Amino acid sequence: MRISVVTPTHVSGGFLDQAIASVPRWTAGEVEHIVVHDLNAAGAAALSARHPHLKLLQGDGTGPTAAAAIGYAAASGDFVLHLNSDDHLVPDAFDRLLACASERPDIDIWTGGTRIFRLNAAGAEVTVRRIVSRAATALTLPNIFDDLPCMPARFIRRSVFDRIGTLDTHFPESSDREFLIRATVAGVSEAPLGAMVSELRQHGASRTMSPDRIAVPRYLDEHLRIAERWLAQPGIPEAIRRAFRNWRAREALRLAVSQMRVGAWRMAAQTVAQEATTDHLWWVRAPSALAAWCRRRRS
Repeated sequence: MRISVVTPTHVSGGFLDQAIASVPRWTAGEVEHIVVHDLNAAGAAALSARHPHLKLLQGDGTGPTAAAAIGYAAASGDFVLHLNSDDHLVPDAFDRLLACASERPDIDIWTGGTRIFRLNAAGAEVTVRRIVSRAATALTLPNIFDDLPCMPARFIRRSVFDRIGTLDTHFPESSDREFLIRATVAGVSEAPLGAMVSELRQHGASRTMSPDRIAVPRYLDEHLRIAERWLAQPGIPEAIRRAFRNWRAREALRLAVSQMRVGAWRMAAQTVAQEATTDHLWWVRAPSALAAWCRRRRS
């Protein structure tokens, strides 16, 4: 078996070196580690000198979503795994994948567990959350809508990208969620790996794992646009359409609350008014945010 690990980055050293070091030198199969970077020539040369086993590709400078898509397109492994430049892989995950995929070659996505951690003032790791239960990790619309997509915990067969496409650069803040929504609706086969796969670092500079709430999250507006795109499609089953309506309603509520939190009261009022006009049952659907809140706090 050959596994492709794809890491988009715009930095050299620091967290990136730790992420690269966490990818095991696997003896039971082959590992292809692709790093798609936006570094200058000197930075790329230094990275290559430190890690000569990497397959380095130049990004187009438009951000991590486009960089990851470049990496996925170049991947030659049987399975592809996304590794952010500030995260870690768990050493035994590859062996577990080999065992599971050999037993069930019909499965296209194998999902493991993940741990979110941060460093305390003393520099020691503190676990913020563990996402390990099948209820929390299964590839279902409620999980992908409302919890972390956990892309770095999912080994995706390369043929899935040929079947449903790769990341959509129209959604740079939530392209992983949008991709996994497509995979779920398309009925891509998925099963639990039964092992930890990744460790996600929470820190202030992270685009996705920052603990700070100093601004309105940009991904919320993207969630509304993703829902709009699906709701505009004719012929989708009513149950799926209803799920997207409910998701849009609760994400609009989250957006309004985030806007109020930063003092943008007029924008919050406009968000609520627009949603109430677009969907006259918005007030009925929005309370589904409570169940979504509970989903985001499971282990």
